Amino acid sequence: MMQPFQGYFINLDRSPDRRRSIESELGKYGLGAAYARIAAVDGRNVARQVGKISPGAYGCFASHIQALGNGISTGQNVHILEDDAVLSPSLVSIAGDFARQPIFDQIDILFTEVGIRPDSVTVAAFDKACGSGADRSRQPVRLLDLKNVVWFGMTSYLVARRCVAALHAVLKTELDNGPTLPIDLRIRHLVDTGRLRAAVCLPFATSIDLELDANSTIRDVDRSRIATNIIRHAFFRHADPGVMKAALEKYCSVGALDGRRSALQQAITFTMFGDFRLP
Repeated sequence: MMQPFQGYFINLDRSPDRRRSIESELGKYGLGAAYARIAAVDGRNVARQVGKISPGAYGCFASHIQALGNGISTGQNVHILEDDAVLSPSLVSIAGDFARQPIFDQIDILFTEVGIRPDSVTVAAFDKACGSGADRSRQPVRLLDLKNVVWFGMTSYLVARRCVAALHAVLKTELDNGPTLPIDLRIRHLVDTGRLRAAVCLPFATSIDLELDANSTIRDVDRSRIATNIIRHAFFRHADPGVMKAALEKYCSVGALDGRRSALQQAITFTMFGDFRLP
């Protein structure tokens, strides 16, 4: 089957282990030749930075702009990956199905996964949208409009070919003037204000490598972020409960709960997965 997009993956020169990881992931599905590497901008080495974001976030912003810029001339939908992505075996067929439908006439960006706000209401809503059933690898794909949804992350997304150049121009102008938000929050603002239309596919067609993200190249180990990413991984078509459990035990252990907190935990579980309704 012909690939319905031009692929790029973003990787820092100083992260050869992460490059090997994403190239291995692409190679599993015969996609090695279909994705070009983008040498990521290392924010720590940029002599002049303007704006209010960290050096790491600045480098990430600039790297995604570079990937979009490379995609302009291809005349295709563009798929951009960060180097801690994990792919579903059905990623290409899912993207191909959408490319053959008029979906990219209706939306500008299709995320194949996002991080979500780790509260019981949001998690329950995503769980319901994914549908019931333990084997999500066989579930039909649904799209969730991301307008007014609290989400984050740019690990994997497709940009409709008709708006690659326009999105590049908007983000490049912001970078030149000095970004005030990391790129994912800027995109979210553009979506919430109606300047971009974005959706995410459910169940997620990609995920993140929990261990690679825990050992990020742009931030220290952040247990709160790890917990949020475990929630994120739970909505992957091929979520691995063993991997999630290991990450929880390694990074997010809270010890024994007393009776009061155990009751709170059970009550919150009911609001998420029981037949709960607001009083």
